[in-house]
Amino acid sequence: MSFANTSDQPKDVTFRAVGSGGTMLPQQSLTLGGHVTQMLDLDALLVGLPTQEAAAGGLRIQFIGKMGDVIVTGWLKNEREGFSANIPFLMHDTGNNGPIAITYASVGMLVGQPNPAAGFPAGTKFAAYAVLRNTASVALQVSPSLYYMAGGEPGALVLPAQNLEPFQAKQIPWEAVLASGGLAAYKGDVTLTLSFTGQPGDLVVATGSVDQTGTYVFEVHPQGIGKTLAKDSPFWSVANGSDSMFTLWNPGTTPEDILATFTYTDSGHYVLPIHLVPKASQTIDVAQLIALHQPDGEGNIIPANVQGGSVRFSGTNGPTQPINLVVSGGIFNVQTATCGTTCFCCFGVVLFDISPNPIICPFATTGKATATETMTDGSKRDVSTQASWRSTNTSVATVDSTGLVYGAGAGSANIHAEINDIVSGNFCDTVFICPLLLFAATVPEETTTLSAFNITVTSTPVTGETNTVVSGQSAQVQVKAIDNFGNVFTGYLGTVHFSSTDTLATLPADYTFTSSDAGSHTFSVTLKSVSGTSPTRDLTVKDNATGISFTQNINVWFQVTMDVERWKNCNFTGCTFGSNNCPLPNGSYFCTTSYLPCQTGQPSGYSSPTAFLAVTQSSRSTLFNTTVSVRVGASKAVTFIGDAGPTLGNPYWNTGAPPAIGGCLSDQLATNLGVSNGCTSGGTPFGQATVLWRFGN
Repeated sequence: MSFANTSDQPKDVTFRAVGSGGTMLPQQSLTLGGHVTQMLDLDALLVGLPTQEAAAGGLRIQFIGKMGDVIVTGWLKNEREGFSANIPFLMHDTGNNGPIAITYASVGMLVGQPNPAAGFPAGTKFAAYAVLRNTASVALQVSPSLYYMAGGEPGALVLPAQNLEPFQAKQIPWEAVLASGGLAAYKGDVTLTLSFTGQPGDLVVATGSVDQTGTYVFEVHPQGIGKTLAKDSPFWSVANGSDSMFTLWNPGTTPEDILATFTYTDSGHYVLPIHLVPKASQTIDVAQLIALHQPDGEGNIIPANVQGGSVRFSGTNGPTQPINLVVSGGIFNVQTATCGTTCFCCFGVVLFDISPNPIICPFATTGKATATETMTDGSKRDVSTQASWRSTNTSVATVDSTGLVYGAGAGSANIHAEINDIVSGNFCDTVFICPLLLFAATVPEETTTLSAFNITVTSTPVTGETNTVVSGQSAQVQVKAIDNFGNVFTGYLGTVHFSSTDTLATLPADYTFTSSDAGSHTFSVTLKSVSGTSPTRDLTVKDNATGISFTQNINVWFQVTMDVERWKNCNFTGCTFGSNNCPLPNGSYFCTTSYLPCQTGQPSGYSSPTAFLAVTQSSRSTLFNTTVSVRVGASKAVTFIGDAGPTLGNPYWNTGAPPAIGGCLSDQLATNLGVSNGCTSGGTPFGQATVLWRFGN
């Protein structure tokens, strides 16, 4: 016996020997240090058992820890005969789960004389063995059945039930069993099934075949029965006189078409098709298969120099096709009298996940969640319709049986999917079965809802300024619906209403967004006025259903044609009069009060009292010294209203720095804007330019 502690921490291990009749010896114990292995003599452990129970029995070993922390192995040996076999150990779930129906199958047990082609010595004859042990504290009834092939057809033999008392061990008397079924002279392989109701681990089974001299021992590991995907044997060998054999058995009630794909060096492969009717078995001798040199359906043969490889047993539709198949295998060498069982790997699921992650689902719309399995070979398959789905918050999101998610309300939820399927792995326990595992995955779901709007004037007339319009001119305004993640709500299908603080504005009618809008639509808006000296007007868009709204402050510019005031000269050396008897400015605001009535030489463009900055005469008293911005193209000047025109006597706005700090009034502003003016001798008498102006800087 070997006890190995695979963990870093010490482990206390207890063990009890149990006789064939269920008698238990007192508990013994040992402490294993981290990564320590200790050997024990089985004979010493059995001292004290009744004589009639000492020839067979079992061991119960317990420790506290994780599965695999302590590994127990054992061997039976007879050095005189050379007989040896592994002692099977099985993890026993001591939980309180209810009993279930379980069937094990030991496939490919040799009985009688072997095939001469296998090379065994003349006169070799095999007998099957099967030892059953009840590890439970209650009686266990086991129903065995025997299946065999006769004349190419499957046969069956129902054996007497085996009643096992608590902890009892019993051996099936094979000679009597075969004789009772008229199979005393049978030679070939047989399959033993053992059915019981209980928990996995309640029944420990050791099965196999041994020749009459005890020289050749072929262990057969019992396996569970059930639908699986492909099964892989990672290694077969015919090197140095060895041979490999695989026995396939169909436990189902319908035929199975199986492809045995042998893979070897340099990616070579050979495909052997096998048809199994219900309860039929077939043995593949790999050495004989190579010697036959029979091409497969693709014309391939296994070259004679090939020494080993792997094999996959799958359905004809590929490794993900469910099949009902039990396979056993072994590598043996007649010359060295050695034999070992092969371990099988389950083709199955290595990863189960949901995409997308996270799931973003617009409110009142649907989104698709996909459940995907990643298989042993890296391939993926969509199992959305096979999985079970649920939402952790159905007020936010619901999900149907196919993974279709519906955004029921604002907020967050988790979308959960699970599926029972074959797990990928290497399972070499005494009872081999491709286990079903409950795979589960959860991803967050966020239902996208309307959170706000964004308004942008896309036709802004002023370079470098955003959200700007010209009074009376139609502007293009883009409205975007924004979701609760701050992104454009591409699924928005609501109806919006526009309003403005400009009562003279021309606004769009109510509009319902369409799917082609993808959450964004451009409208035509015309603003016309401002309030007092405010430079802006508000534009508001509101969702009619929820009342969610957004207001954008928009700069309003006015467009006018400006005539530049004509001055005779601009040296400001004194208060003199020009030839037209108009006084010129000096250090005071105006030289004389006679300046304003002077109309001689005034340009005809000032005949209208609203010709300049186009505000009403009634605003005169409130606009003096008000800051304004004036633009000509890309040029901008910030100034103030110097005198309170326009009036009939003063039909223009006079803007710019006052004479106290130098510079022409309107002329200086024109110069700043790059407009031709009459301030310089020889200049254009009356400069004109189309300008934009608005209140504020």
